[in-house]
Order: sequence, then C-alpha cells, then structure tokens
Amino acid sequence: MKREKETTKLLLNVREAAEALNISTETLGKYKSDGKISSVMIGRRCLFSRANLEEFIRLCTVPLTVPPSSREKLEMSKRLA
Repeated sequence: MKREKETTKLLLNVREAAEALNISTETLGKYKSDGKISSVMIGRRCLFSRANLEEFIRLCTVPLTVPPSSREKLEMSKRLA
C-alpha cells in the first residue's frame, strides 16, 4: 500500500487561495487589486502565502462584544434617566 507524503504548500495559486478562504476567485482578485490582501509574484504566477491569508482573516475578524450584565444595564438606565 502506497503512503503519500503529506506536504504543506507555502504558496497557493488563485484557485487554492480562494477555496481556502471560501470565496470566489473573482472576489479574491478584487481584494488583491484593492490592496486588502497581498500576493507573491513568481514569474507571471500570482500566488498567495498561507501567512498572508491568515493575516487577512485576522484583519477581517470582528471582535467579540460581551453584552452588558443586568447590573450594568440597570446602572446605564439610571444614568440616562
């Protein structure tokens, strides 16, 4: 039985990068042209590093907001009254 050696690519092509981000290749191209995500050019090939994809995700992540507790709500309503 053959065992395939698993390797992790450092650079992904447009299709692979779009698939990794779960977006279309057209959207990825727009983000690239808008400067929202950077790419690596090797010859005429446009490639995306995993690190750049992860940074893009980090920058797009909306921070978690914790709803105010009941006590905080009561204090806020008193201040507003």
